[in-house]
Amino acid sequence: MFFVLAGSGNGLRADGDLTLHVVDEASGDPTIARMELTRQLPVTTRRTARPKSVSARPRRAVSSGPGFVIDESAQMSLEDGAYQFKVTRGPESRVLRGNFLVERNSADEHQLALPRMIDMRQHGWTSGDCLVPRSSESLPMRMTAEDLHVARVIGITDEFGRGKEKPIPGRRASEFFAEDGQFQTPDGWPTSPIWTDAESRCVGGLVFYGQHTELNEVIGSEVGSTDELASLRALAKLPTDTSIRVAIENPFGWLLPIWLASERIDGMFVLGDWLQLDQPIHRIKDGRVVASLDRKDATQLGREVEQIHWQLMEAGFRLAPLAGSGDDPGNSPVGYNRLYVAGRSSASSFDSVEAAVPVTSDEQWWQAAWSGCSIATNGPLMRTNLNGFLPGREFTFSTSDPLADPEANVIAELTAEVMLTVRDPVEYLEVIHNGRLHYGAKLDEFAKAGGRIPPLKIKGSGWATVRVVTLYEDHFRAVLSSPWYFQVDGSPRITDRSVAFFQEWLGDTEQRLRQLPPEQLKAVAPFVRVARKFWADRSELAAAP
Repeated sequence: MFFVLAGSGNGLRADGDLTLHVVDEASGDPTIARMELTRQLPVTTRRTARPKSVSARPRRAVSSGPGFVIDESAQMSLEDGAYQFKVTRGPESRVLRGNFLVERNSADEHQLALPRMIDMRQHGWTSGDCLVPRSSESLPMRMTAEDLHVARVIGITDEFGRGKEKPIPGRRASEFFAEDGQFQTPDGWPTSPIWTDAESRCVGGLVFYGQHTELNEVIGSEVGSTDELASLRALAKLPTDTSIRVAIENPFGWLLPIWLASERIDGMFVLGDWLQLDQPIHRIKDGRVVASLDRKDATQLGREVEQIHWQLMEAGFRLAPLAGSGDDPGNSPVGYNRLYVAGRSSASSFDSVEAAVPVTSDEQWWQAAWSGCSIATNGPLMRTNLNGFLPGREFTFSTSDPLADPEANVIAELTAEVMLTVRDPVEYLEVIHNGRLHYGAKLDEFAKAGGRIPPLKIKGSGWATVRVVTLYEDHFRAVLSSPWYFQVDGSPRITDRSVAFFQEWLGDTEQRLRQLPPEQLKAVAPFVRVARKFWADRSELAAAP
């Protein structure tokens, strides 16, 4: 798309005035989107150390990552020159790119029709960002510009919401907040529903989700602490009957094997702040990363987290995969890393197809997230099932099942179904079974096969997941299903290789902790002893026949 803002000839302004309107291509209705706008610098002003382009935005606009929110329309006064723009509305819409030229004393008006690829909520899947840093920029506006339904902000409800954000240009607070101060979606709002909450606290690599009163009792003075040891103290104070959920926000954390040994962890971020839009990240500032990572390959951090998640499942853990912005504000738009969850329709038998149904409240969304009925993505979109069942489902089998094939040592055969919607070029689609590749194909090969995937042959307890990885090079961009689990004769899958992986991690952590001052080392020693015994016991379970 290219257009020129021609000069008006009135000689009153040196800048050009541009008004842009954004509408939904299918309906023609005004919508809210995010725009990235850059101006190409004239050759005469370029220097070696200067960029060839600079970002531009209206003076009064809601900032959102590397861009700003277009609230149905935007009026801009721009310097003359050549501009490039990109307009998008989250992963469910196509990216609209174009160029325009501004001439002195020009004025023009244009409409941009934004095409939608898919409406995931209509298919039963509702998007959310599991951890959003606090910002004075309007969260409802930023969520709508990304077509995001759920956001959990770091902090507490008393500090969030009305009066804590900068005024929205052209909007009144009464449009968004009821008399009791609770957020409400205005009539005709482009993204509906929108649910926001702030009942979460970050402590030393963990995030605690719960009610304000409970969080205060458990965490108290640990709020905002960067001390890793504070996370251990907070875990130790969790009551046995608490409703608080705990997730690993930093999967590279040195204390990860000790956190796991507490047996109080409910989830882990598989997509987080190590993945930021247009921000290649090669190292993390606080955590253990394998030395073999290549600084030239920005995708490796994301792949490393995926491997850690697989090792967790191979060690017998079932942690809900989460995705979100994380606790590092960075420069990504809200919901760049996101989790889609679905409610389950009731399936009457093993042969029934389990349909995805939209959740109807924030509470239902989180219930689905913690149960693993979810898909994590920072780009491609996927709907998938295994034998008609949505992700997170546990299949139970017995070796005495009449359908089992003793000669082939196969207890059951299960078939995965995958439906994709992608914008980026895709590298491959894979089905992973117990950490090994069961099926892998490029999309054209997958299409030639009629979208059919060979059935999984279940021979013992374990898990399976589906993933699609893109060719994007700035970082790991993919869509990952939550796992399905298989339980045979009531025996969990625990491998000695994965237990040894975390025992080695624990050994490296102990070496690091020995550098602490004596008082701090004394405080952490009981947690280390518990972790040693936990992993030794798990090693015995892995060795058991």
